[in-house]
Amino acid sequence: TVNHDNVLFEEELSTFGIKRLPLPATRITNTSVTSIDCICTNLPDDTINFTILQDGISDHTGQLCKVQHEGNKGKIQESTFKRNFSKRNLDYLQMEIDTESWDNIHNATNAEEAYNSFQTIVRRALDAACPLSKSRPRGKPKLKFHYDPEASMLKEEFLTCLRRYELTGNELDKDAMKRKKKVYDLKLRELRQAAANEHITNSDNKSKALWNIINSEKQQRNSNDTCTQLEIQGKLEDSPMVIVEQLNSYFCQIADITLEKNRSALQINTVCQQPDVNIQHIPQLTLAPTTVDEVLSVIQSLKPKLSYGIDEVPSKAVKHCAYQLAAPLVTIINKSFDLGQFPSKLKLSKVYPKHKKGAKTKLENYRPISLISPFSKIIEKIALKRMVQHLQDQELLSKSQHGFLKGRSTITAITSLVEFITDQLEDNKLVSAILLDYSKAFDCLGHDLILKKLSFLGFQSKAKD
Repeated sequence: TVNHDNVLFEEELSTFGIKRLPLPATRITNTSVTSIDCICTNLPDDTINFTILQDGISDHTGQLCKVQHEGNKGKIQESTFKRNFSKRNLDYLQMEIDTESWDNIHNATNAEEAYNSFQTIVRRALDAACPLSKSRPRGKPKLKFHYDPEASMLKEEFLTCLRRYELTGNELDKDAMKRKKKVYDLKLRELRQAAANEHITNSDNKSKALWNIINSEKQQRNSNDTCTQLEIQGKLEDSPMVIVEQLNSYFCQIADITLEKNRSALQINTVCQQPDVNIQHIPQLTLAPTTVDEVLSVIQSLKPKLSYGIDEVPSKAVKHCAYQLAAPLVTIINKSFDLGQFPSKLKLSKVYPKHKKGAKTKLENYRPISLISPFSKIIEKIALKRMVQHLQDQELLSKSQHGFLKGRSTITAITSLVEFITDQLEDNKLVSAILLDYSKAFDCLGHDLILKKLSFLGFQSKAKD
């Protein structure tokens, strides 16, 4: 019989020069012949190949359409020069560093001189073991699971039952088909779970691996955060150098500009007021020297990432060569603590503009992400350990602080808040809360305010420097 709806549909398509491809039905039973979808095109017949597939996913077969197209295949990504930090190259780097002499570092008069000699040696070894080579960017690999023989057997059993039911229409055959389909689906789920577990287990960055799996399940496309155009004085600018200079200027000035606006709005002229408290009883912090064991412990706490700052040394390489680098780093850190001098080259960072929201042509919609040297992180972690210990020993930390403290987190903060509210309600008291979300909070920390607060808390002289 003729399906009048199909006739009307195809006539409507033909008015636009489009035709429906004559695909076989995707489900055929003893009582019906149906298609789950259709493929329509205005391309010539010799440029299209189409067929149906027995995929075993549904009681309908799949539809596959291949188009032969020799148009623009898209922009070819330009090659870049990057270092290859393979296991073999890292082993070679370890051997190169192991043969180096650190006498210049140990005999240096200050931290600046010591670190400059250290960087020269590390860079020489890096160029020998992991030289820059031409590389073309690759797409991120997708999570794959292995389709084992058992899954193939279960698929064939399901398809056999499906064909039998399509021919007979018998309810018993239908029930048998559903049972086989359920067993097959559970097997596929088991394979996906095993692949996900293996991916997380073998990953150096567990949280990143987990989010990769979540995003792959969501079929979420990775957006391109590259800033190719920027609105400057009302005009769109696409020159890379101009964009870089504008972003750099904006990131350097945003803190001072925002703080000045806030002070003007609140009619506050001073950066901060010195607390009216006698600070004589707070002892000054002394940065105790570090040891090889402490440096090794801090290095092992770094995440093994391949991203790097200006020095092109990733934390993964530092962790691989930890025992070779520990001794010279101890010397550099102790000279830094003793003289109150932080190596100037470690104050440089590679800044990446991260798009947060809104139009990508607006400066205010970007946040700076700094990629710093892992050697800078090591010194900072060791100094931070002494600073936190000083604050805890002198009981200078608020009991309400839950961030940046070992054993405390957002979970403990929420727990504390809920317990407080519960206690007040049980005492028949009213509870109100003021919740604040600071805009660009980290970007706009005033350095003058931080230095004054550090002085108040006992960070004087070399520790403050």
